[in-house]
Amino acid sequence: MNLHCIGDSHCSFFLGENRISKEYPQRESGIFKNIYCYRLGSPLAFNLNRFNSKTRAKEKLLHIIESLKPSEDLILLSFGEVDCRAHIFKKSIELGCSTDTLVMQCIQNYLDTVNLIIEKGFKVLVWNPVYSANYDDTYPFEYPYFGDCISRNKVTKYFNEILNDYQNLGYIHLDFSKYLINSKTLMTQNEFYFDEIHLNNKLFLKVIREIKKQIPLFKLKIDFKKIHKLFILITQSI
Repeated sequence: MNLHCIGDSHCSFFLGENRISKEYPQRESGIFKNIYCYRLGSPLAFNLNRFNSKTRAKEKLLHIIESLKPSEDLILLSFGEVDCRAHIFKKSIELGCSTDTLVMQCIQNYLDTVNLIIEKGFKVLVWNPVYSANYDDTYPFEYPYFGDCISRNKVTKYFNEILNDYQNLGYIHLDFSKYLINSKTLMTQNEFYFDEIHLNNKLFLKVIREIKKQIPLFKLKIDFKKIHKLFILITQSI
């Protein structure tokens, strides 16, 4: 059984290698040979139910799963971080509406495509949008963003809460966001990041164990050329 991680650059986390995967149509595997990453650029969850978006994410996603089989392949989707970091808070100010309202609209659009894949018979996992780093206009960073860290993190937190609530639709929400934020200050825990927005591999083995717990039939295939990297991760997690 294979795990296909499809979406924004955060699907690269599943390489386990602290780097960004190459962009679609290339696919890559990392420490485990049967976990594949497909980076579709910087797609939005809000547009995932639409054809002809700027990134053409829906077309690319459907093309990928056309060649896959529900009996052999698991689908993991990674969307929403870009929405939370750069768009939702900004749009709420422009439109004069609450961020909660826009989060709900965004997730409804996202889940349209999640449901489409479930209806094709695939087991679907949804990766949590992660928090962005503790930067603002005083300390800008490389990627597009809007608002201060706490404002962005409130949006991301609510986004993940709603994804948790809708799991009865048939997907599994892999939510490790509690590790990434200080619950009292709502500031991002930078120790889990290798740049301003991308997670390092500190949580990698914990996430893999959760996937195996949720889907016992999923067996990992180690790339023995990278066994030293796995050994380092195991040592660090002890």
